[in-house]
Amino acid sequence: MTVEFCLLGPIEVRVDGGSVALRGARQQCLLAVLLVEANRSIPADQLVERVWGTDRLPERPANALQTQLTLLRRALAPVNGVSIKWQSTGYRLAVDADTIDLRRFQNLINQARTVGGTDHAVGLFEQALALWSGEPFATLDTPWLNRVRAMIEAEYLAAQCDLVDLKLKQGRHGELLPELMIRADQHPLDERQTGQLMLALYRCGRQADALDRYRQAQERLAEELGVDPGPQLQETYHRILSADPCLLSPVENKPAGVVSVPRQLPPPLWSFTGRTRELDDLSEMVDRQSRSEQAASIFVLVGPGGVGKTSLALHWANRHAQRFPDGLLFANLRGFDETEGTASPESVLRGFLDAFGVNSTAIPADHTAQVGLYRSLVAGRRMLIVLDNVADGAHITGLLPGDNSCTVLVTSRNWLGGLVVTNGAQRITLDVLPPAEARGLLTARLGAERLEREPEAAAELVRHCAGLPLALSIVAGRVVSHPEFPLALLAAELRDATTRLSALDEDEATSVRAVMSWSVSALTADQRQVFGLLGLMTGPDIGRPGVASLAAMAPGKTGEVLRALERASLVQQPVPGRFALHDLVRLYAHDEVAGTQPDAQRRLIHHYLHSAYAAERRLRPLGSPREFDGPADGVQLTAPADRKAAVEWFTVEYPCLLAAQQLAGRRDWHAEVWGLAWVITAFQWLQGNLRDNVEVWLPGLRAAGLLGDTAKQTLANRRLGRAHVWLGQIPVGTAYLEQALAEAEEIVDQARAHHALAWAHGLGGAAEPAVEHATTGLRLFRSVRNSLREVNSLNAVGWWSAKLGRYAEARSACAEALELCRRHGYADAEGDTLDSLGLIAQLSGRHDEAREHYRDAVSLFRELDNPYQEASTLDRLGHVQLALGDRETAHAFWRQALELYRSQHREQEAEQLEAVLAGEGTG
Repeated sequence: MTVEFCLLGPIEVRVDGGSVALRGARQQCLLAVLLVEANRSIPADQLVERVWGTDRLPERPANALQTQLTLLRRALAPVNGVSIKWQSTGYRLAVDADTIDLRRFQNLINQARTVGGTDHAVGLFEQALALWSGEPFATLDTPWLNRVRAMIEAEYLAAQCDLVDLKLKQGRHGELLPELMIRADQHPLDERQTGQLMLALYRCGRQADALDRYRQAQERLAEELGVDPGPQLQETYHRILSADPCLLSPVENKPAGVVSVPRQLPPPLWSFTGRTRELDDLSEMVDRQSRSEQAASIFVLVGPGGVGKTSLALHWANRHAQRFPDGLLFANLRGFDETEGTASPESVLRGFLDAFGVNSTAIPADHTAQVGLYRSLVAGRRMLIVLDNVADGAHITGLLPGDNSCTVLVTSRNWLGGLVVTNGAQRITLDVLPPAEARGLLTARLGAERLEREPEAAAELVRHCAGLPLALSIVAGRVVSHPEFPLALLAAELRDATTRLSALDEDEATSVRAVMSWSVSALTADQRQVFGLLGLMTGPDIGRPGVASLAAMAPGKTGEVLRALERASLVQQPVPGRFALHDLVRLYAHDEVAGTQPDAQRRLIHHYLHSAYAAERRLRPLGSPREFDGPADGVQLTAPADRKAAVEWFTVEYPCLLAAQQLAGRRDWHAEVWGLAWVITAFQWLQGNLRDNVEVWLPGLRAAGLLGDTAKQTLANRRLGRAHVWLGQIPVGTAYLEQALAEAEEIVDQARAHHALAWAHGLGGAAEPAVEHATTGLRLFRSVRNSLREVNSLNAVGWWSAKLGRYAEARSACAEALELCRRHGYADAEGDTLDSLGLIAQLSGRHDEAREHYRDAVSLFRELDNPYQEASTLDRLGHVQLALGDRETAHAFWRQALELYRSQHREQEAEQLEAVLAGEGTG
């Protein structure tokens, strides 16, 4: 018998899910008093006072009490283990205290306040608060119960606040914010809740709102109580006002400056069925691990290709996503992809860091350092990391967390014995589906009536598919696409189709190639053409315009064909408008057309080249235009409408563009190799992907040489030089730039080489040659009337002249640059020029002027979302404020700069500024 006494809401006694009838308010009051004092004696006079109150006593209190006790005993008679007895000192309700929700609530919050581990404490508090269904004792009204109600509600409010503190510690401020705003409005004089709301607002980037909440509380306290906010709330206010880094949440305080909770998990298959045992086994393993601090948190799903490892992993992950509030990461390692090749751990790791919102400037160059950054980000967080299609344990070593707070789910065709032995991973082996579950999968896709019309043929289909989910899905797609085909015909085709695709993994009786061959043979001519051509796509997926270009097909017709292929389970659409093939299906498609479709590949390359050029124009509308051959007939282009759309397009297509350049290289299409390097560059510099920029320009330089095009060689050398210089590889970069200068035939190319060499020499510590190159570049740019480049050169002259102490010359150059910027609307260059003018004024002792220039530059950098330059300028602005005698403001600017330096992993600058702050005191 399950018994529950409910006080935290309407008074209720529940037995095995049903309710015990209680008659009237007095009987409920009596039960409530006895339950509050459960297993303790209560004198009769106290019991009367607590049930009726001193102002409402009956004429004969003792008799009235006896009557109510008799009725209550009768009502509780069916409840085992409960009795009301008289003892020498009074009446006592004997009951198991754990059956009373109030006692459980109090016990749970006591445990939560003493237990070790934030996650465990959060769970206990949530269990305790979930016991409440309304106001304690509901509508009962006696003085004693009202006092008890007030005390219990105070306990509830304190538990809520304790839970909020823990969730804030977990970095869940965004999730808490709506609730905190409501509760702060309900309790405007509660300083603890006001402080929690202020902290959540600040961590959500709403510093002004947080400070406004303090001012509201300050005014309310003064108006209603005549007091000021307490010391703790005042301290929170001052810390927010000064952007104290200690207010950052544990997640935000991590070195990479996390700004988002990743949610990369693809949706599960709607037709998933069966696998009950495997799903339960996985859940049990994860639950067991969560109760152990020693067990590894890595789980491996192993089985042959097409057996449904990914489907099971995604089904389980989506079903249990709420267990991982700190994020869901997903990556397809393509460990068995023979066409595109295995995804490198470096690229997957970079994708994970991007998913956390880590700025590209904050990502270290060294792979080992990137692994350390990633592990710092996930440490202590409740996350699920799904690593799909893994070739071997070494493939994912750098993707494994450093502690056990995260759950890692791996799928592979290999056993990954090293991962089991070394990392303590737990393995679940997936076999083919048993006949009943295999038929269940077909039934889920086709309906029971369709199979029952041809039971023998249906049984044969199940048998020939050998329980392989991939084969069963393709069969179902074929039947759905052609409902007029008898199942017997499909079964007959399966019988003979054993010679095309190699047996999958170790199960040589199962032939997926056979299933694919007859599935593809059922397609129309257009569908089959597009399916085969999809095997030629360069990246992990492809957009509809890319498919249309491959097939030289009208966009509307392309969409129709893709929908048909998706219905036949031959094409997947992981996100709207992006299409991908399962690795085995892609292998089959590639074999269909391998080596026979160079025109289709060239159309695809031209789609990427010319679409990227259109996007590049949105990123650099003032840059020099470029002409490329083509596009070839049949190519569909994408033209982003504005800068934002261009960035979004590049972000999606970036891996496809890199792979397209590699394909062009394999085909010896040198003009396209060079062109793709050119169109990608602006986006790479915008994102800070300078190492990638080097990687695209190395083949670009070779292609220019093979084309015999000196101008293209000059530009390639210059681009390689710039990238190396800003990566800190000054000698290498300088060599490329010297070569570019030697090759340059056009005046503008000579000018650009001199400008780049100015920064190479200057950043290398040689300011005098930097001024000489900048001056030469300026003269050449003026000779061809290139005002934007003239601005850049003037700024370079000013900057490096200031470094040499030539302040008048520097100020004149930068003032002229600033006038040109504002005349022509060169916002990026204006920020750099204002920074240079600030430096010149600072070095020449004109600190008031320097302060104004630096402040204007900071405002512009913030408007342009340029935190890298903002940090440097704030650093210099702090020194100017100190020189002006404003030590407090100087320290405020330095703290802002230090926070940016740390988030960008500019360790040298951070250490130097920390030393300055230490020498000055923390302020």
